[in-house]
Amino acid sequence: FPAGCYLSACVRMGGARPMRAEDQVRARRVSRAARSAGVTGFQMVRREGSVFEVRVRAPSAQEVLVNGDVTGWRPIALVRDGDGWWRARLVVATRTAELVLRVDGGAWVVPPGAEELVDEFGGRTGRVVMPESR
Repeated sequence: FPAGCYLSACVRMGGARPMRAEDQVRARRVSRAARSAGVTGFQMVRREGSVFEVRVRAPSAQEVLVNGDVTGWRPIALVRDGDGWWRARLVVATRTAELVLRVDGGAWVVPPGAEELVDEFGGRTGRVVMPESR
């Protein structure tokens, strides 16, 4: 069609939604992948305003990293806290966050209990809904 000008546009919209039963099964399967990486627990705890503490339980780990949209997709090292827990504080201005974890240089895994998302490139992240204020 040499005589015309064409424009193609795409809009992708989404929002937080409750987990469906099949998503919960997928989250449990992802939790097995996280456990095989040494992750046995995951928490997002609101500290003040939009500041959250990411807590990861990985008792045998030497290093734990978190990566996601709230870190600008740059890995952030967590600090060993005690009793196998690791932590870092993040500013999360949205109701949901996409996160992945890495233990001791292994594969990036979806945090236990997070809803698994697959992007257009086949990458996997976990959607975490931020807890409400206390």
